[in-house]
Amino acid sequence: VPGTVSSVNLYATKTDERASIREGDLGVKNVSLGDNVFTILVTGETGSGNSTPYTVTIRVLPKDINTLDTLTVRLANGTTLELSPSFTPERESYTIADQPYSVTTVTISATKTDSDSTIVSGTGERSLSTGANTLEVVVKAQNNEERTYSIRVDRAKNNDATLSTLNVNGTALSPSFDPAVFEI
Repeated sequence: VPGTVSSVNLYATKTDERASIREGDLGVKNVSLGDNVFTILVTGETGSGNSTPYTVTIRVLPKDINTLDTLTVRLANGTTLELSPSFTPERESYTIADQPYSVTTVTISATKTDSDSTIVSGTGERSLSTGANTLEVVVKAQNNEERTYSIRVDRAKNNDATLSTLNVNGTALSPSFDPAVFEI
């Protein structure tokens, strides 16, 4: 049965209505990951020397749920950045465009859909280079199947073309250097 199943209902019909089924062998049974073995003991009208055990093995497979419920990208000041398109668990590729050069890091947070899945990598603070940055969040299902969510963050290049200091042969200029003055 699929990994999302946590209980089953065992039901059986006796061939002879005078036979009996051991109390507690039928009905709702809890199941968990792996093999779950149940025995149904049927006793004929003549008594315990005439019993037939039926063994039922119900295999619960690992879950294949490897999606996220939420995926959020924030700036250092806590501002949430808008994913394009808007997040849905089924979509794996997103873009955050036009981040200024001053944005050097973002923080990615995510919530997994299934409690038995694992966020393998990609959350937390992430550094940005100038240009296109591809940030990935990887989710692994209980059955070890992985899904990768990809976020492209475009960070502007630095457009500062000024000097911060200037000296000649190690000697400071007089008057003092001012980066806003272009002729000395």
